[in-house]
Amino acid sequence: LCPVLIGREKELSLLEDALLTSLRGEGRVVVLAGDAGIGKTRLASELSRRAARVGCVVMTGSCSEADLALAYLPFVEALGNYLSKSEVAQLRIRLGAGARELAQLFPQLGIKRIPDDRGDPSQARLRLFEAMLSLMRIPSVDHGLLLVIEDLQWSDASTRELLDYLSRRLTNSRTMVLATYRREEMHYRHPLMPTIQSWRRSGLASVVELEPMSPEGVADMMRAIFEEEEVTNEFRDFIHSRTEGNPFVLEEMLKTALDRQDIFLQSETGLWERKNLAELHLPPTVRDMILLRLERLTKEESDMIRTASVLGRSFDYATLMAVSGREQISVEVALQAATREQLLEEDPVGTGGYRFRHALTQEAIYQDLSAPQRERFHLAAAVALQSRSDASPADLAHHLIAANRWEAAEPVCLAAAAEAKRHHGYREAAALYERILPHQADPVKRARVQCLLGDALQSADVSVGRAVSLLEEGVRTLEQHNERREAAHYRLILGYCQWERGRPDLARSEFERVRTLLEPEGPSEDLALAYVNQARLEIMNGEYRKGLVLVDRGIDVAVASHADTPLIWAHNYRGFSRAALGMVTEGLDDLDRSYKEAIEHDLPWIASTAIYNRLGIHLGYFQVSEAVKAVDLYRSLGIHPESVAFCEGLVRLKLGEPALATRACEEAVALANQGGLPIFAARAESYLAVALSARGRFEEARQLLRDYSDLEGQEATNFVNAALAVHSAAGDLAAALPHAQGLLSDLRQRPPPLSGDLELIDRAQEVFVRAGMLDEAGELLEKASTGPVPPDDPYLMRIEGRHALAVGDFDRARNRLQAVANFFAGRLCREDE
Repeated sequence: LCPVLIGREKELSLLEDALLTSLRGEGRVVVLAGDAGIGKTRLASELSRRAARVGCVVMTGSCSEADLALAYLPFVEALGNYLSKSEVAQLRIRLGAGARELAQLFPQLGIKRIPDDRGDPSQARLRLFEAMLSLMRIPSVDHGLLLVIEDLQWSDASTRELLDYLSRRLTNSRTMVLATYRREEMHYRHPLMPTIQSWRRSGLASVVELEPMSPEGVADMMRAIFEEEEVTNEFRDFIHSRTEGNPFVLEEMLKTALDRQDIFLQSETGLWERKNLAELHLPPTVRDMILLRLERLTKEESDMIRTASVLGRSFDYATLMAVSGREQISVEVALQAATREQLLEEDPVGTGGYRFRHALTQEAIYQDLSAPQRERFHLAAAVALQSRSDASPADLAHHLIAANRWEAAEPVCLAAAAEAKRHHGYREAAALYERILPHQADPVKRARVQCLLGDALQSADVSVGRAVSLLEEGVRTLEQHNERREAAHYRLILGYCQWERGRPDLARSEFERVRTLLEPEGPSEDLALAYVNQARLEIMNGEYRKGLVLVDRGIDVAVASHADTPLIWAHNYRGFSRAALGMVTEGLDDLDRSYKEAIEHDLPWIASTAIYNRLGIHLGYFQVSEAVKAVDLYRSLGIHPESVAFCEGLVRLKLGEPALATRACEEAVALANQGGLPIFAARAESYLAVALSARGRFEEARQLLRDYSDLEGQEATNFVNAALAVHSAAGDLAAALPHAQGLLSDLRQRPPPLSGDLELIDRAQEVFVRAGMLDEAGELLEKASTGPVPPDDPYLMRIEGRHALAVGDFDRARNRLQAVANFFAGRLCREDE
């Protein structure tokens, strides 16, 4: 009713400032919070109109209140509408590799499905997020972009994760994301609450709170509606108290009052008049008003709108016809009447559908239905969707569950969950499995759903402990019912879970069990994966020779079973092991093969691991210029931004550029945390601590150090290295000595060290020398000298030179240390130089 925006000048100014700042290249996320009907949509629409006037591209998407919403729904809606109006061929070219990641969500791109491969679920999700970002950057670069996402309180987990990711990645783009949510629904257990709290603490997103209008604001709104007619203080205060300053409620109340002639235009004077306040029959609640207006329709029309309420906030004409079972003319008349009564409006995105004018309208009408009516309408909706080839399995599952048709819902839920997993919507898949699990009476089916739920939880990086419990129970039941082959597959996933929990011993046990179960059945992909993953465990623990034996067996099984994925992984790990054992050329050849075959098979996450391992080898053998090239190649893949940033930090450290290393490692930590990669985030933090200590920021560096007693292999090495570097640089020998002594104790109990161990030994020996503990320093020299290490290794020469200096052999010290300085000067290793 109100023709102008009232009482929101301050908030609109804030939003306009944010938009203009974004269009200057400082992209941001702004959240508009307020109660239902407070004016969030109206304010967002006003900003959209102003953005369009300055040539900005405006996209709009809404979250769905359905329990089983499609993953990334508002992004699919907003970007899908943009794609439908764009030159897709040109977009594909500009998207590059990112187009493949978007293919399943946006069939408009015309790209075939990506092969289904486990890969790393967390990394797959990050690749999709980066591809979404790339798609958004196309209109933002050309024109600037305003993306409006409404009703965030109903957002699916994937949407929340993507939006949080964008809040960290939009900094240098001409994009503003404006999201709205209902504040009254933000109870402390709401899944959106942690994200909102994190944004408030970090400042990654601005939160604009919309408060109820003041009594004067209510008066201004009524003046605008009644064409500048004066509003008495009495009438103002009465309406304000009944509406609590809510613009939507105010409009609905005035609409009802006008319809009932409680407020009327006096024909003689041309002025608005009203009855006495005591005579005004205003409905006590908005719900009552909405239902009263619904009753003004004919019974056939109101029944039609009640049917529509089951379909959600938005619905299309064809589905409503199918669910209602009415003639076309009846449906058209009902829609026209409901639109006239402002219960409905044509969908503003131009899809030809309809939507309830406000979510409160749909909710009030839906809640007024009896339980049997709801079940009947939901069943009719499910039947209608089953006949449509474009129906979403998630929508169909939602209606079958609401209709209490659990037997029919089971296969649909399974299909919807599988589709969600293909889109990396692992939390949505888990929610579907959760819904049908209590209704599984057959023990084998129940065990299968338990395993699927455990797999989804593991892939979503949530509740890994529960995933383990589900998988253990499910696997046990499958084995009791002689479903051993299927059980072995889920034991692989159980092994992944144990690995993520920091229990490599249990992971190793699961992989060995899979090998025992599958060996008698002959070569298979799962058997090859068991060998390859066990090999990876040994390699990560520094047991390179054991790892080589296992990985070679995995290669044989993969070749025999024609399993490409484990074969490509195997060459990756074999290459790293060979290089670590001194066979650098052979190792790099293996890694090159893994990279090339991964690219050929459209497995970029494996290709990225090959580059990552290759970069580690280049740095380990002081080939810094080659490491720089590897980072550039890694970046060109357009995936794993957290790993690219981490590698950039490693190279910057080696180049002696701690400020740039700090910035890169900070970005790596933030992105890893965003992607649900706690182990990788901790690894990046360890090198961030080293970079900070190199800049003299010792207190900040110390805060990043963590207890590594529960870790083993390379992960433990990273943290020992960080602790030694930070405490030694700070001159705190008392804090550094326990780490040096722990390393020496470890070396006494294992085989002679390899070249990759010498940097850590070098740091520890420096601590012993500075502490005057020359016996321990000499023992480290002896350990370093007995390993399969070339005599001209720079770290070995520095260990020798430092010890010689400590015991007074100055000629030998000068000789060895000069050789080390010359070596590093020629290799760009300014950190070591």
